[in-house]
Amino acid sequence: MAILINALEEIVANQASQIIADLNPAVVEQISPREIIAYALNRLPPMYATSHKGFSHLRAQALNNMGYQIHEMLQRGVQRVLMGDPIYDPTPLPDEFFTDSAAVLNRLCQLFNRDYMRWRDVAIAVQSTIFRLTAPPVEKVEAITAIQPPASTDEPTGGSPRLRAELAGLKSYLKRAKAKQRIYQGQTEDETVIQPKSGWKEDTTKAYGVMIAYDELVLYLLRPRLRIVNVMEHLVQLAIEKIANPEAHKGSRPIEISAYALNRLPPLYCTSINGYNITRQRAINELSKDVILAVRNGALKVIQSSPLESTSPFATDFEKEAEDTLKLLRKLLDREDVDMRNVVQVVRDFVFS
Repeated sequence: MAILINALEEIVANQASQIIADLNPAVVEQISPREIIAYALNRLPPMYATSHKGFSHLRAQALNNMGYQIHEMLQRGVQRVLMGDPIYDPTPLPDEFFTDSAAVLNRLCQLFNRDYMRWRDVAIAVQSTIFRLTAPPVEKVEAITAIQPPASTDEPTGGSPRLRAELAGLKSYLKRAKAKQRIYQGQTEDETVIQPKSGWKEDTTKAYGVMIAYDELVLYLLRPRLRIVNVMEHLVQLAIEKIANPEAHKGSRPIEISAYALNRLPPLYCTSINGYNITRQRAINELSKDVILAVRNGALKVIQSSPLESTSPFATDFEKEAEDTLKLLRKLLDREDVDMRNVVQVVRDFVFS
């Protein structure tokens, strides 16, 4: 399953981290980065992409032409959050709002207390545990070498623990050049490291076992780290499911229709249950006809065009690795029931019990 991405999310998160870093510490204590990011995204044109080329084009367009607008919306967001707004509150959205492979991997990172790890390392952890349990007592088992991001001197140190935790998810963007060093420990000689470049890369991983670039992994985990959702994505998906034409549901068609519709509808990002409920009801009351029209037009356009070769800027490779990891875990643990819904609990019980 491909994952939609709004090219503006990374750019806005990057600029938000810089703006917050420059604020008075007394002010910083009163704000939540995710609320400011959501505020800005709701006032900027959506830029959803369904291919590497599309993502690269939209990202470059935003960086070249929207810098001032993005900065202004973030500054306004700081003021609005400080004033108080019933839609924004510091309570993050619960886990049930984040169920895709990126969200599951993010929870596994938290389980192992690592900033970043990839799907393959989950299988490595399980394999290491099996070896430790079955090896002779006299034999020393080498500890699991976990993935760590590049050493950074820019990690936030001020503010409350809550704020530091939220800013930790954004710190990667402050000094992107530092991601150009190898970040994976325990690498074998035959493994390939794809070095991050400035901007987006065309050379994404193509097979399980190949190192994934650090900045690509950051993008993959960005939304579950920020814990923000665009209500419009949910409503558009519901509208697509009601399309009778079977051609609209084949291959990459649904995600292409989603991107088409979302780029023609107002973004409605939220960060809390309260905000989600208020925003969703507003969208149903005021924008239902617009959603249906945008989806119908998108379906007509997409069905008449050639399918895209790549359905997501990066999700295809990560999804493949996630699928391979689940298969391997089923074999290692002799459990056919391991899937996205229970893999975190299964790994927790086996590795840490």
